[in-house]
Parts: sequence; structure tokens; C-alpha cells
Amino acid sequence: GKYGPYAGLLDEVEIYKRALSADEITKRYQDSIIDAPTVDPVTSPTSDTTVTLSGTKAAGTSISVNGAEIYSLDSATDWQGRYDLQSGENELYVMAKDTEGHLSSPVIVDVVLDDSAPFISGSGPADGSLMNVRPSSVTVDISDAYSPIDLSATANGATVKDVSGADVPGTWTASGSGSVTFSPSGILADGTYTVTVFPTDIFGNSASASISFTFDGTAPPAPVID
Repeated sequence: GKYGPYAGLLDEVEIYKRALSADEITKRYQDSIIDAPTVDPVTSPTSDTTVTLSGTKAAGTSISVNGAEIYSLDSATDWQGRYDLQSGENELYVMAKDTEGHLSSPVIVDVVLDDSAPFISGSGPADGSLMNVRPSSVTVDISDAYSPIDLSATANGATVKDVSGADVPGTWTASGSGSVTFSPSGILADGTYTVTVFPTDIFGNSASASISFTFDGTAPPAPVID
């Protein structure tokens, strides 16, 4: 024909010597429809690499997620199965299938697997900055794509070191919902400082992260005029 021979697969073929009525066509279509399963609410985001799904289904059906069967066909109307998540956002298509291979419409479930540590998204002074105004404190902003920040854990073990590697004495406090602030015990001398924190979210995902800045409050010597 115009578009070439049909190259697909046919599950079943029926030949009639007459045209089917609208009611007959509708009935044959309805006979192949199975009810979509229900899916109970799931927690998202999560730190678990496997999600447990459950709900109800039509008797005589199995349950699949993104094409992978997680519950075998049986006569029960309740179901439960587990599915492995990928890092980040997961879109799960949950479908029921009967003995003849008919599939229900999908129930879409969105689940986020958060297994990544937060990160420094900004600071004051800015990372790599050279300033001539002495900072009275250092604030580090922390961000996470999916989960709230654990500021206490983020500041636990945090340090500010001078150019010689010596610790600068001072205190760390939480600022708002996503920042930690260091207040030095004394004034900061001229020099380069390295600030290290441990961004951590509520799931315990953590990493070490640093910024540095240089304070130069010493005026250059006056020029010599002959």
C-alpha cells in the first residue's frame, strides 16, 4: 500500500461478513478495559532507595510499575510491592494487567529520592573576594534541591582558618532556614581566610564545602615625590 506493509503484531484477529453495529463495537472495546489500580500516598522526598507501593486493584490482575511487574496476578483486590528508585525525581506509571494482557490506564506517582548533599549557594563575604572593609561576621548560605537543611549539623565542626592554617576563635549560629553565621571573638586581621562548613540535610546527606576571602585594610604607602 501507500505506507508499506504492516510491520506490527496482532494479538487476535476476528473476521466478520458484515459491519458491526456501534453497540457491538462499544461492547468489544469495553470488554478489554480493566479498572486502574489505586495507589496509597507515598512519602516524598525520601532517602530510601526502594519505595513500597500499595493499594487496591481488580481481582485477576497483576501490577506493574514503568513496565516492571511488582505484584503477580491473583484474585486479591489489595496489593503491595517494592520498586527501586533512581536519584532525584522519579515518575512512576502504575498499571494493572489481566490474564489476556489488557492494561489499565496508568496511575502516575511522583517520588523524589534525595541522596545528594546540600551545597553552598552564596556567602558574605563572597567566595574569592578581596575586600578593604573588615567583616564583622561571615555568613554561608546553604541550598538543597529537595529537602530542608539541618543547620545544626551544617555548623558542627565548621571552621574559619587564617592564612597560616590557625583556627580563628568565634561562634557559629543558625540564620533563618538556610544559613549559618560565624562571629569572630576578636577583630579579623589583614589576610586570607578559609571557611569550611558541612552542608547537611534532614536525611543526613552531608559533604565538606569551603569558601575563601581576603581582607586587606592596610593603605598603601604614600608615594615618594622627588
